[in-house]
Amino acid sequence: MLQKWTVRITWLMPFILVYFFAAYLTPFSWYVDVKPYEAVEPICVGEDTITYYSERTPRWGIQGDTWGQVIKFYNQEVIETTIIRGSVTNPIGFAYEEGTSEATYATRWDEPFETPGTYGANEWVNIYPLPFVKITKFNKAEDAKFEVIVCDQ
Repeated sequence: MLQKWTVRITWLMPFILVYFFAAYLTPFSWYVDVKPYEAVEPICVGEDTITYYSERTPRWGIQGDTWGQVIKFYNQEVIETTIIRGSVTNPIGFAYEEGTSEATYATRWDEPFETPGTYGANEWVNIYPLPFVKITKFNKAEDAKFEVIVCDQ
């Protein structure tokens, strides 16, 4: 009996290896083609939510999760802040909906923005397009800049 299972597993191994090899070598953009995203408008000092607009084309409905850290740009300096969203061990879940080509969505951060200026968000995005497959993409803060301004109350 054990020999029968060993033969079956041995026979399946090449297919399993091809599955994982192909799945992990396929780039993120093949599963979901995301054009650069941008903040819809500046946010006010004291707010903790940024609204983004993005053009994207998912091949099918795909689950994912993300976490990030805000960076402040000051003159030529890049300053890491303590403002985060999710974490490696506790990311924020989301889904790319099938048949959508654009989306406006809000990202809520763990603390409000207290100083006016130019910021950006470093973001790590994981998608799970196939069973047992996780594809990760890093989005640089330079590509996701937004302004924090003092607003009239």
